[in-house]
Amino acid sequence: MSTLTHHFEDSFHSPNRQNIVRAGTARMRWATIKRLCLGALPILSMAALLVGLVALRTAIYFSRFHY
Repeated sequence: MSTLTHHFEDSFHSPNRQNIVRAGTARMRWATIKRLCLGALPILSMAALLVGLVALRTAIYFSRFHY
């Protein structure tokens, strides 16, 4: 009977299993953070481009009226 249930002897709360779970969770969190940052990069660059365009148009507008 012990040969059929040998994998049940290792508890879910054993220190070995907890370390494996924590390492896997840390890798998943790191991948999620990395994916979020890479997804935010194009949005932030487009926002910076839009702000620069508005500033340029404003400078051209005010330069025509000699402000």
